[in-house]
Amino acid sequence: MHSTKITIIESRNGVKDAKGNGLLEKVLSDLNIDVAIQRVVANAGSHGIDNMKANELRGYFKTNS
Repeated sequence: MHSTKITIIESRNGVKDAKGNGLLEKVLSDLNIDVAIQRVVANAGSHGIDNMKANELRGYFKTNS
């Protein structure tokens, strides 16, 4: 198993990694959202508290991003 150490810096400009990259921006990036949706759909994920079905996610993110 490979482990990676990540240094997180919190400043007035938000939370950034050691290289100065915005972590929130990474989490909300189009690529990351797309990969997450693919995983949920591939695993036949069921709806959560919002009652949104897995196959509705992609349309929701396209409309709201």
